[in-house]
Amino acid sequence: MRRLAYVFATISTFIIGVAASMLWFYFSSVTVPLCELARNPDWYDRRVVRVATSASSLFEGVMVADVGCGSGDAAAVLMVDEDYVPKVEVQTFLRGSESQIRKADVVIVGRFDKDATMGCFGPKLGIVARDVELKSVLSHMKRGTKTLLSRCLAGIV
Repeated sequence: MRRLAYVFATISTFIIGVAASMLWFYFSSVTVPLCELARNPDWYDRRVVRVATSASSLFEGVMVADVGCGSGDAAAVLMVDEDYVPKVEVQTFLRGSESQIRKADVVIVGRFDKDATMGCFGPKLGIVARDVELKSVLSHMKRGTKTLLSRCLAGIV
């Protein structure tokens, strides 16, 4: 009887350990580059990811992008989870003035969605943020400010 109790305890401990490991892997934040998300969207779809990237405001939303991906650039729309209450400086970045373009380096923890938008006028990929941390000073630029790129496109330079 005692031997049976030890066998049962050993098997139970093993099963609980394997189940805990699987749950931890499924629900834990995986740190991945944005390029990896863009290359393998099916693999990361609906998983919680941790991404360190550059973010900027685009009209009334925020977009994260990585232009160093080689064959194609990676971009995703940043959406905020309804239960997330950001810090004041993060809230300023996420919901700042519509007359300014805001840029910052950020670390985002959130659920990745490969079909966040239709992808017609912006990125198809999206991240529903549970946590956003600013890693750089928030920079502002007024909309309509002539940048070198906009002058080149207009034929001024």
